[in-house]
Amino acid sequence: FPAGVLGIEVDAEAVAYATRHYGSPRVAFRQGDACRLDALDDRSRDLVVSFETIEHVADDEAMLRGFARLLDDAGVLVTSTPNDWPVETSPYHVRSYDPVGFERALRGWFDDVTLFAHVVP
Repeated sequence: FPAGVLGIEVDAEAVAYATRHYGSPRVAFRQGDACRLDALDDRSRDLVVSFETIEHVADDEAMLRGFARLLDDAGVLVTSTPNDWPVETSPYHVRSYDPVGFERALRGWFDDVTLFAHVVP
């Protein structure tokens, strides 16, 4: 998928739904594993967005390595994770990050990291 928006999701039903409701000539959805993005070309993206994903995947390093590989020289990763969310409160979370741990994980693959916090009053 050379240009436009490409969504990757592991769940086939979610991909089908997104394709029906949001797909277009410039927006496509594919079933795939965020830790195995080898089918996509190196430096083929200028933006990767991954909200609330990293705490769900078995291999966070593989996911971040893949994101770094996909981004071109001026590329940007926009990502998020719950702040220190207890793993035992969700059967789908395999890890939890506090801000220091999240920044450390990101800095393993990206030189320029800025953290923002969403604070609910």
